[in-house]
Amino acid sequence: MLSVPTSSSCLWLTHAPPLGDQSFQYESPVLGRDAFRIVGHLDHGTVAIQKPVSGWIKVERCLLPIRSIELTLGRVEWCTVGDHSNSVAREATDIQCTQVAEGDVARGVELPIHLILPRLYTCPTVDADVFGVEFELSVTAVMESRAGMYVTASARLPLKLVRPE
Repeated sequence: MLSVPTSSSCLWLTHAPPLGDQSFQYESPVLGRDAFRIVGHLDHGTVAIQKPVSGWIKVERCLLPIRSIELTLGRVEWCTVGDHSNSVAREATDIQCTQVAEGDVARGVELPIHLILPRLYTCPTVDADVFGVEFELSVTAVMESRAGMYVTASARLPLKLVRPE
């Protein structure tokens, strides 16, 4: 019925300093240049709603000890307000948080991702003229600085959820 493929591949990189839309957005003088590099791969950018999100994360380089790596599935709902289509009300909700690693992660080891989508809080991605429901996967690394404070870096990756026929 639809000519849109239900599977695709998405490769993402995170690096400090930022290298584009899918890089970490956090910069800190504590980290400095080339302080960390975390790479990952999602098997599919378009996911059937009854299948898990799968892939891997790998810490290639990090000068600071890592406290944890977390995945957060978020839902973004939006609708146009009033008669003007340029006014948009937007609300984002975190619906699932999964800790992939705890403690300082060994460098160069692929950590598997297997995230089962919660049935009560997910639906197929909708993008209509007046409203929409979108999903994103946020990858967050929490690191400990030398001063005993925590430094966080995160990347947001869009996910398209579909209901296969």
